Amino acid sequence: MQKVMSIEESAQLDIELLQGYVDNLGVSVVRKMLELYTQQSTLYIEAITLSMSEQSQTNWQDSCHKMKGAAGSVGLLQVHKQVASLEKSTKDWLLKTGDIESLIELNNQAKAAFNKWLDLKPQ
Repeated sequence: MQKVMSIEESAQLDIELLQGYVDNLGVSVVRKMLELYTQQSTLYIEAITLSMSEQSQTNWQDSCHKMKGAAGSVGLLQVHKQVASLEKSTKDWLLKTGDIESLIELNNQAKAAFNKWLDLKPQ
C-alpha cells in the first residue's frame, strides 16, 4: 500500500521550497534539516514557555521570532503563520497557555507531515 499525503498534511508544508531543497541537497540532507529543526523547536518552545512564566513580553517576542524563522526556513507554513501571530500577541499571560499548547500540537503535526513527505521521496 502506497502512502499518500492528505490535503491537510500537504497544507502544512511549502512543497515548492522543500522540493527545491531535495533537488539541490538530496533527501538525506533535508532529513537532517528536519532533525535539527525538531531539536531547535523544542528549545524555542521551552523559551516561549519560560518567557510566559516570567511574563516577559520581550523574551516572548524574541523566542517566537526565532521559532518563526526556523519554521519558515524548513517550509512549515502553518507553524510559521501561527508563530508570526503569537509573536505580536499581547494577550493576557493566562490565555497564552492555550496558544502554546496549540503551537505544540501544530508543530507536531507539521513535523509528521514533513516526515511523511520525505518518506514518499526516492532515496
